[in-house]
Amino acid sequence: MFRRTTGSHEIWWNDKTTKTCVIPHHMEVAPDTIKNIIFQMGIDKREFDKL
Repeated sequence: MFRRTTGSHEIWWNDKTTKTCVIPHHMEVAPDTIKNIIFQMGIDKREFDKL
């Protein structure tokens, strides 16, 4: 699913949902931001934890 890194963010692509998701590449990411990323990726938390 990983596509590329640009600056301080990673761009992820989901072939199944054809969705693109931008993920901040920082030491700490707010919990609500994580929830939004998981939603945008179209996966559940277990799948996200495996990444």
